Amino acid sequence: MQAALAEQFDLCDVERGPYLYRYVCAGLLEDVIGARLAEDILRREELALAEGELLPVGLRFVAQQFI
Repeated sequence: MQAALAEQFDLCDVERGPYLYRYVCAGLLEDVIGARLAEDILRREELALAEGELLPVGLRFVAQQFI
């Protein structure tokens, strides 16, 4: 994906990070309890990433069009 984007855009930044929590939290209610659960799940994923227990699946690109 990165190579394909680099053919069409100037990649300014590529960053990996937490993303699994988004899938886990998709079914939570949008209320105070759901928000607290989502925050806790995100923190746990970040901790697992920091400790090397998980590999980051999130991939964020910042790019601009070639001029």
